[in-house]
Amino acid sequence: MNKKILILFLLLIGFSFSIQAQLSDLHYLPPLKQGQNNQAVQQQAVYLSTPEPTTFTVNAYRGTNTTPVATFNISNVSPAVYTLGNGDNNITLVTNENTGVVLNNSGLRFESPSGNKFYVNYRGYSAAQAASLTSKGRVAMGTSFKWGGIPNLGQHSSKSNTLGIMATEDNTVVDVYGYDPDCVFRNGNDVDGHTDNTYQITLNANESFVFEAYVGNSPTQAQRDGWIGASIKSTKNIVISNGGMNFGRQVGSSNRDAGIDQPVPENKLGKDYVFVRGNGSTNGTTEFPLIIGTADNTNIYVNGGATPIATIDEGEYFEIPSSYYSSNSVGANMFVQTSKDAYAY
Repeated sequence: MNKKILILFLLLIGFSFSIQAQLSDLHYLPPLKQGQNNQAVQQQAVYLSTPEPTTFTVNAYRGTNTTPVATFNISNVSPAVYTLGNGDNNITLVTNENTGVVLNNSGLRFESPSGNKFYVNYRGYSAAQAASLTSKGRVAMGTSFKWGGIPNLGQHSSKSNTLGIMATEDNTVVDVYGYDPDCVFRNGNDVDGHTDNTYQITLNANESFVFEAYVGNSPTQAQRDGWIGASIKSTKNIVISNGGMNFGRQVGSSNRDAGIDQPVPENKLGKDYVFVRGNGSTNGTTEFPLIIGTADNTNIYVNGGATPIATIDEGEYFEIPSSYYSSNSVGANMFVQTSKDAYAY
């Protein structure tokens, strides 16, 4: 068995948003794509919880269905778990055939008819990998995003990068652009079926679309990182999720793990970020912040320094070396500031 890469992969949304930003009466979980069925994630479930003391109802809807596929009654002493089918169930994870096409029966929406607020957390695992994604609720809805994640190094038949988009209103036009022109995306069983330098999709409410930039055993540099920082713009509110399923950090290695998150739109980002070191290796490959610019001439400062360690333009990214953590121990911290709003992974 390959050595598991232990990576904490999450999007920080800045000091301007507290954890309450994830507490909402409405949540979307766009579908995603793994490189091979059951390789990144096999068993899956969605966990629902709330601080509310009085029991209330939450309905779960699949795709454009107007009838709930499940109904839950939750309170602060009675959470709920929605168990999903394994692997590529075409709900949370889609098959090859359902990648790169408009979908009306994938993705999930959780809604409280009473307006009570609750948390939604998706979890999945396989024999050696695991992933967790917390929905940001209504805060995740917006019209301007950057495709985020981590450069996918090494090679293995299951290594893949993914972006899932879900519309909240009819006649939503979504444009995806700004990626490396050599980066290609799956269209059904054709792993490089989408080759255009820009892509436009029209979605109705609760329809979804999934991109996959497959890495596999013979990756190009464009497949490794050419999608990072691509722009996702829409005429009406959408929700996206993104990441790597699977991705790796060792050059020339098949080591891999799953890392996914649901980012907030650009107008809800911040400039101040705190990173806390986990239990990754101390060689700098698995414990580092990655900053994605949303505007040109974005300066990046670390630990209160007056001189930027890097300046990036819109759509560019910069990996901050792990040596800037306060130590190599678990719990060490790093304070990152940017001169303009930026994504931080």
